[in-house]
Amino acid sequence: MINLRLVIIDEPIHVDDPEACELWRKAIWSKEKGYRNHYKSTIIPAGADDFIATHLIVADQKPSGEMIPVAMYKSLRLSQSLKFNLPFGALQLLKGTQYENSRVVNSLIKENGDISYDSSWTINPTYKISSKLSLTIRDCMTTLACNYHLSFGFSRWIAAGSKQYKVDQYLKWLGCEELLPEFSLSIIDGAEVQMMYHPNTKNQNESVLRVAEKYQYLWDTRILFKPTSNATEKVNTTNENKIITKKKAA
Repeated sequence: MINLRLVIIDEPIHVDDPEACELWRKAIWSKEKGYRNHYKSTIIPAGADDFIATHLIVADQKPSGEMIPVAMYKSLRLSQSLKFNLPFGALQLLKGTQYENSRVVNSLIKENGDISYDSSWTINPTYKISSKLSLTIRDCMTTLACNYHLSFGFSRWIAAGSKQYKVDQYLKWLGCEELLPEFSLSIIDGAEVQMMYHPNTKNQNESVLRVAEKYQYLWDTRILFKPTSNATEKVNTTNENKIITKKKAA
């Protein structure tokens, strides 16, 4: 019996919590296995931004309390890139392509307000996913995508979807618009991808909202690990919205 939970780990480099660190580690390895199953190239779907980005995870919580990542993606906010002096993911992806100096993308980034680049959409290949469970996992990812951005105080995001695995179609269903025509990426065997843009998460189509409403209870009981100036906060809404604070060692 699988017990799905929604977990968010914000800026893991500053999250001092063994449970969060272990789940983050498992998520990174699950992504590596997932990409290895789909692409021939020696690709490492992880980088410096994995330490500072926000990781959104659909996890299977075992009776022991251990959480295993089933599906995941990461969201790098522009504010995080600036804070840690790292390249913004959308611009980094375009390096070496015909859109490296895209005015369209740069103009969006320069607009007022935060914006994120959401990437590394992956399912843990060690799970034997039935068609029913696959749909449930997709719906859980949709619930995260509908709620996460607004809960962190912004509503615009960019993503790149693989044409081969129809991620671009999923992003379009989520409400994303075409930002750039499809182009190939050498780092994933020259696969064709589509860069897309969601202008406002507040505006969702009815089919997406129906899914998000169906799994709202998972969002309401999400677990959030986030750093503060002197502690790690674990927000577990199943515990009467209490915040469990673990102070960093002096």
